[in-house]
Amino acid sequence: MQRIEVKNFGPLKDINLEIKDYMVFIGPQASGKSTLAKLIYFFWKVEDKFRQEILPTYIGNLLTKTHREEVNYAETFKGDIRKLISDFFPTIRNGNISYFYNNEYSISIDLTLYSLRGKEDIQLSSGFINEINEVDQKIKSSPSLTNLLRQQKIDLDDFIKILSNDILSNSTETVKTERVYIPAGRIILSILSNSFQLVESNSLDYFNESLIRFTNKVRKFLTSPDHNNLFGRDAIILPYRGEEDIFSLCNRLSFKILKGDFHIGDNGDGIMQYHNNSGYVIPLKHTSSGQQESSWLINVIQYILAESDANGYDIIIEEPEAHLFPDAQRDMTKLITLLSSPDSEKKTRIIVTTHSPYILATLNNSIKAFSTAQIENKAEEVEKILSKEFWIDPKNLFVGFMNKNEGEDNFGIQDIFDQESGLIDHEVLDKVSDDIIKQFDDLLDIQYSE
Repeated sequence: MQRIEVKNFGPLKDINLEIKDYMVFIGPQASGKSTLAKLIYFFWKVEDKFRQEILPTYIGNLLTKTHREEVNYAETFKGDIRKLISDFFPTIRNGNISYFYNNEYSISIDLTLYSLRGKEDIQLSSGFINEINEVDQKIKSSPSLTNLLRQQKIDLDDFIKILSNDILSNSTETVKTERVYIPAGRIILSILSNSFQLVESNSLDYFNESLIRFTNKVRKFLTSPDHNNLFGRDAIILPYRGEEDIFSLCNRLSFKILKGDFHIGDNGDGIMQYHNNSGYVIPLKHTSSGQQESSWLINVIQYILAESDANGYDIIIEEPEAHLFPDAQRDMTKLITLLSSPDSEKKTRIIVTTHSPYILATLNNSIKAFSTAQIENKAEEVEKILSKEFWIDPKNLFVGFMNKNEGEDNFGIQDIFDQESGLIDHEVLDKVSDDIIKQFDDLLDIQYSE
């Protein structure tokens, strides 16, 4: 189980948290929800740097006999980590953050030393160091690679396959995993529409720039036959395909939230609306704020569901409820939950930051459905109420409330899953409703007092 530790970083005082497959952070604004989510994403991207850049570069240099002695690749890796820190957290310069990928692989960073340019600001565990040191020996002991290098012409696909199997086999992730961060303020995507390529990268922060790059990839899927066969109004009105599957559920929820189909045309993005037996496209930038915020989130979810058999995904979503009516917040939560369906061949990890009690209520229904379905002969009845694709095993779920530390201007995180009831505890959220009701009752007392 992976784990993150955070001490005195921005608004976060002291966090020690296991990373589960489905995580939800809820709490007041400026309480550290997004900071914590970005820290987890940061360490995921650090691992990508090691796997996709540092090791392949080192291996390439060893094979071509360049930079064999003079380059310290552990220090190169640390340099890349420092660059990511400045990209992710340009204003935070204090605290300690650590991430434990497994027993052998971990990274610890002292942000104070980093700010002072201290040499010991980053500590790499033995797993990373040993893997760098062992690459040379692995190259020498790989018969497949030795035979391939003797050939005058090397097939690149064979070369990459051998590198993956013989040399990079100690990877902390055995499945190729793509990391996706979906920040709040997704309306920017509707404003830019099909002008993404014209945006200067230095005009956006790391997270919006990364999302735009990812949505450029998603765009190809949206105009493909695969998308048209699975999603959109045509897929809904196709002859019934038998038992309801994850795609039909996703399609129906997407249509309900958007009140139509997402559309990519020569004149930009839009939503195909259907009224009075006719259909017409409204440019995305002229649709409602809820449609603008949710459209590209829905597009990404559809893409990941369609591609999850080929790749694993780690997806972080900020405020999926933004500008949505409560029933649409419920449907969006169910849509996100489809990503965690056990029917998918590859694992998808999900982190959601939110202010919405409706998200918690929807998750509670999914948890209750799972637990009730474990009772003998009850599963079929439960599925008539809530399809099994929406069920959530609570052992794979963490729901944390960003709790203000008493007498301090910082926050910790409180696990609000009640083991006794087997549900998410709403008490911290219900207190707000209780305060509103009490104030109203006090006003009534004044009105009717003599």
